[in-house]
Amino acid sequence: MRKLLTLMALLLSLTLASLSSMANPKTPDIASFTTSVNDSLRAVAFANTSIWGSEPGERIAVWNFGDGNMATTPGLASVSHVYAHPGTFNACLRIYRRNLAGDTVLSAQTCQSVVINQICNANFEKLQTPNGPINFAYFKAFPWSNGNPRPYQVCWNFGDGHDTCINYATNYTGLFQVGHQYANAGNYQVCVIIRYDGACTATNCKVITIGNPPPPDTCGADFEKIQTNANPFNTYFKALPSHNNNRKPSRVCWRFGDGRDTCIDYAETYTGFYAVNHLYNHPDNYEVCVRITYYGGCESYKCKLVRISGPDSCGANFEKLQSPAAMPLQVFLKAQPSHNNNRKPSRICWNFGDGHDTCINYVENYTGQYLVSHRYAHPDSFNVCVRIQYYGGCVAEKCHRILVPREPGCAVSLVTINPSVYTLERGFIATPISYATPPARPLYICWRFGDGRDTCYAVDSTRPAGTNFAIRHRYDSVGVYNACVRVVFQGGCIAESCKEVRILPAPPRAGLRLAPNPVQQVLYVSFQSIYTEAVVVRIVNSNGIPVRTYTRNANAGVNNWSEVVSNLAPGIYTYVVQSPRQFVTEHFIKL
Repeated sequence: MRKLLTLMALLLSLTLASLSSMANPKTPDIASFTTSVNDSLRAVAFANTSIWGSEPGERIAVWNFGDGNMATTPGLASVSHVYAHPGTFNACLRIYRRNLAGDTVLSAQTCQSVVINQICNANFEKLQTPNGPINFAYFKAFPWSNGNPRPYQVCWNFGDGHDTCINYATNYTGLFQVGHQYANAGNYQVCVIIRYDGACTATNCKVITIGNPPPPDTCGADFEKIQTNANPFNTYFKALPSHNNNRKPSRVCWRFGDGRDTCIDYAETYTGFYAVNHLYNHPDNYEVCVRITYYGGCESYKCKLVRISGPDSCGANFEKLQSPAAMPLQVFLKAQPSHNNNRKPSRICWNFGDGHDTCINYVENYTGQYLVSHRYAHPDSFNVCVRIQYYGGCVAEKCHRILVPREPGCAVSLVTINPSVYTLERGFIATPISYATPPARPLYICWRFGDGRDTCYAVDSTRPAGTNFAIRHRYDSVGVYNACVRVVFQGGCIAESCKEVRILPAPPRAGLRLAPNPVQQVLYVSFQSIYTEAVVVRIVNSNGIPVRTYTRNANAGVNNWSEVVSNLAPGIYTYVVQSPRQFVTEHFIKL
């Protein structure tokens, strides 16, 4: 009976152990690692990424680097290894576990290929040869590779079209030098190409100064419009090149501002003028540009605004200047010429309205005022005419009635207050002047604005002599008006003064609209341009730093563009469109 009980107890113990093992299965160790390769140093860093299983016991890592070298580290420790030469190696990691009985067993292992690439480079220097021949240079090459391949060929490109290659035995241990005689001093791009045993090739280039070269090329560009008396639309331009080393233009490109451009190539032996003619279709202001490319590669660019005028048209006018108080019958007149092509008067004739006329001739380079004086025999109102003949033949004439006061006389000065030639409202200030002793005071003042809406009123008797009279007047429309003030003084003296008032239509203005604003992806731009021309577009951040800059061709009228702004950082930006004649900005928010 006792033996039976013992056997049953043993069977129960084995059954419980089996059930426990089935409930908690054991997990194995997993060996793994990653590598980081430095080809230049032939060095590899091995990172141990192994995972331990559920078996108890101390782990030891044994590394085999695949080149005959090994290393032993604690279980999860990493390791690095320097290989003697480039190549492909089978690196392995084995994990050993020491169990509770003290035995060491292999619990996991893994292997992977490690590749050390062969790399090489090239360098060189120009050796100092102070006592050598003029423009002769020695160069020394410096080969290097991460393995043991030796150069078998060194090729030199000296930058002057004369190259050479030198072959070397792979056991050569001397210096890799070469000498070269240059024909001229200058800056040359010298290159060395080193070919190594094993097919590795490296190249290096440097700009080397030989002798005392001329200074680096600097160049400029300019042009002038040549005046002609022929068809005003057929315009001649003359390029004005400049180069510090006296190099000549190889190409001159013209942009005439009307969309019809041209380029002209020149031989290096050319000695004439760099001129071109262009026929415009209509008068306007054009942005003309010249781009000059010189032999040697230097390039320069210049733009100017050029006025192309139509056939000659001219005008004539004059004003009566204030006469000294002691000389009321002596009248001073100033002619006011105007010419659409800026031609100057060659002859001015005056008809003073009293039967005494005169003509004055002027040279074309005259720069003074066109003045004349005339003494009348008696006070009265006279119809005075000026006739202006211009160089080129255009003639214009203008007549005004002027008042010559009696002695001691009186006068009135008229000043117009014009805040802008485009505003309809103007101000006028009249200053009555009496030359009598004591001065006579004004009795009546009449304003004639030139648009049919005149006004007259009696002057307050308490107002002292010599004070100013001011008035404001609003015109209904643009135009040219002759505004006059007439003052009747105590004693009967009458004085009048007139001024021409020009009210011009408001000029067109450039406009800019952005949408949507704020924006996330694409910004749509509507630019209202006054002219057809190239414009510079900039996007500027809130610190005033441009983050984008480029040039667009804008047509007169509405131009619709789109800007992808998804890569801009969130913030406030300014969209700028600018040319020599237009400048508009608008802010937008990038979300």
